Amino acid sequence: MHLQDSNKLITGALFILTSAILLSAQFITAAILSVNRNSWSSEAIFSVLGSAGYVLISLSIGSLAAGIFFMVSGLRGQSE
Repeated sequence: MHLQDSNKLITGALFILTSAILLSAQFITAAILSVNRNSWSSEAIFSVLGSAGYVLISLSIGSLAAGIFFMVSGLRGQSE
């Protein structure tokens, strides 16, 4: 195992961790925005998630894709 492959695995894990943090921030934002709501139906939850914006979800998906890419390239380097 080379040091470069190990660095790719660590970088991939950090990108996946960042993705999880960004996604949880999206749900925390939606929870804060829905504090004053009286109804708790699934439609209300999805409308609050939509009003919180899609920037965090988009960044989370991008970070997850980068993390998977680095993890796969690091694991391929280990098998060679």
